Amino acid sequence: MKNSQVASRYSKALFSLAIEKSQVEEFNGDLITIADLLRSEPHFATLFFHPRLSKEDKLQIIQEVFQPIIETEYILNFLNLTIAKKREKDIPSICNAWQVLYDGYKRQLPVEIITAVDIDQDQLQSILTTVALRSGREPLPTVKIDAAILGGIILKYEDKIIDGSVRKQLQQLAEGIKAIPVAGLRGEVI
Repeated sequence: MKNSQVASRYSKALFSLAIEKSQVEEFNGDLITIADLLRSEPHFATLFFHPRLSKEDKLQIIQEVFQPIIETEYILNFLNLTIAKKREKDIPSICNAWQVLYDGYKRQLPVEIITAVDIDQDQLQSILTTVALRSGREPLPTVKIDAAILGGIILKYEDKIIDGSVRKQLQQLAEGIKAIPVAGLRGEVI
């Protein structure tokens, strides 16, 4: 089974359980904690996912590392289940799939805003208001500075990319100029 299918199935099962037990926020906090730990500690993640590390050793890691930082017994059971099913490498993907479900549940929309220079709060609020009106959801912004876009702004949300950067405009201008036929010395088109 593909990684994305596994992530989808496990995250949907977790989400259904979270709603049934009225613990959506607790599950979300625990899954964020797990994802952050695995992302911020690559050496730990490499060890935890290593195929030669025994099932018993991985279960011991869950007891020693995860149990003290996880609030819900259900998430600990989920971690144990992934070990039993040899799906521990899918944990990051499952956490990501969960986050998509959670954002939809909360009517939140992750929005990536890329600018050449830092933007002020008024500009940010204007952008977020526009995105909220278009999407009908509450935007959760991530602002990145990328001097390579030269100016303007790039917005990424859902499956949309709105590129209003100066770099993109210059590329389009260059393509337009290249498309113009040029006459040679005798008047023929080259």
